[in-house]
Amino acid sequence: MVDSVSGTPSSLPSEVPEARAARVRWCVHAWQVQRLGPPGDALRLVDLDEPIPGPGEVRLRVRAAGIGLPDALMCRGGYPFSPALPFVPGQEVCGTVDAVGSGVEWPLGTRLMAVTNFFDGRGGFAGSTIARSESAFRVPDAMRDEDAAAFRIGYSTAYIGLMRRGALRPGERLVVLGAAGGSGLAATHLEAALGARGALSIDVVAADHLHHEGLPGGVVERVDAAKHRGDGEDHP
Repeated sequence: MVDSVSGTPSSLPSEVPEARAARVRWCVHAWQVQRLGPPGDALRLVDLDEPIPGPGEVRLRVRAAGIGLPDALMCRGGYPFSPALPFVPGQEVCGTVDAVGSGVEWPLGTRLMAVTNFFDGRGGFAGSTIARSESAFRVPDAMRDEDAAAFRIGYSTAYIGLMRRGALRPGERLVVLGAAGGSGLAATHLEAALGARGALSIDVVAADHLHHEGLPGGVVERVDAAKHRGDGEDHP
């Protein structure tokens, strides 16, 4: 916390007199994109005013943040929903509720996984972030913060693709192209839960990596993609 008048750290009791509260602002550390470029060049560690949730919004004290390809693309200005500079990227987080806007009923202290308001520059690569209440879901007690932070987008994308678009049924065989990515890896996990016969990992990732991710032995096969192009010829 920083005194906005003197610019020096200060401490306050749990209940602050109104006159004193008006002079005080709370700050959080954040990774902010100040210029476009590779993430290593674009991101700067800064102190920002703690975000304030508006109607229908929840503020989360970030426990873990997911890192995905869209975040790297945002740093370069190549993502369709990139906010204006400067901004804090980070689409997904796991965090605890420490403030809510009007119309929000999440109790303080609840651990949630959420898609952040990254589109308006208030992403999850910060000590606190903002999310729409409807984009947040309670985290099961047995789920780790790191797993919850990387769950929402990847698994939602995989489930929609497999079930709503692909109409996957038990006993069918699933071919996963690009199983090293977030949604691809999620698809290999969902395959087992949905009762498909097996996941084929096309040679962008080793089968032992997927086994390491918790898939039972025999579920994953490595396939030489070059031999499955349909032209009847082997390819190097």
